[in-house]
Amino acid sequence: MELRYLDENLREATVPLSGPLIWIGRAPTCGLLLRDSRVSRLHACIECIESQYALTDNGSANGTFLNGLRLDPLSAFLLREGDDIEIGPVRCRFGAGAVPAGEALALSTFNAESTTSRPLSELLFEGRTLLVPSQVQRAFLLAFGGLSRPDGLARSLEHVAHCMSADVAAVFAPHPTRGVELVAAHPLRAAGMPLAVLAHDLMASDRGRLVRYPAPPSSGRSEVTCDESLASAAAVPFCAGPVPVGVLAVDRHGGRRLETSDLARLAVLGQFLGATLSLNEGDAQDTRLGLEATLEFNPIRL
Repeated sequence: MELRYLDENLREATVPLSGPLIWIGRAPTCGLLLRDSRVSRLHACIECIESQYALTDNGSANGTFLNGLRLDPLSAFLLREGDDIEIGPVRCRFGAGAVPAGEALALSTFNAESTTSRPLSELLFEGRTLLVPSQVQRAFLLAFGGLSRPDGLARSLEHVAHCMSADVAAVFAPHPTRGVELVAAHPLRAAGMPLAVLAHDLMASDRGRLVRYPAPPSSGRSEVTCDESLASAAAVPFCAGPVPVGVLAVDRHGGRRLETSDLARLAVLGQFLGATLSLNEGDAQDTRLGLEATLEFNPIRL
């Protein structure tokens, strides 16, 4: 196994994970030496444990991110083929012959089996025939009632997941240098790279997109049918007032396909979520959909 990344000169570099332990940081003894002030001397380590690899943040000042989510310090997380690790300005990809993480968005992240893209105006028109707008609006207003904005958004995403029969629902917002950041997800910490890449492609666009892609293998199951091996993801941009501010995304696993009618429903849900956010202006010091800065996890970065 190895780590592959793009160095400060944007040249491909590889670090073999051949020993029992490799340190990542600014210290000269680190196996992956990163000369950047945002990286701690002994920032994180990867340890080989019985043929499995575990990533641990060593209590660093700026954190270690696995697939966009900040790791709890001093806790080991098992790595899987294709995982993205971000430390300071460097993004690495873990695996055997992995593609450098800096090139990830230039490739087909899902190996999508099929893709559907439709104008948002068409989706909204169709979606309003499938949902009752007044009920959607009421559900979001109730979700935010009496709660902080992060809690209200979390409850809203729970409603979206239920309405869409989705395994995951997430909201992404634009990031000035990385493209997108994850603001909230239901279940917490569940959103991964497929939804993040969809959000990156659709941010501030006028279209919604639906993709079907091979799902990660389930542990403990030796036989999986062709249909069960597929996952579906859908995403739509939405506005708070007249300004495009984010992307609402969902996915389903286990062969339960999202259809174009689901994409239309999601467009309506995104429209009313944005309208509700515009009615609940938050902390002016935080631009992430007006949310308070004390979110329970850090943003996905691409």
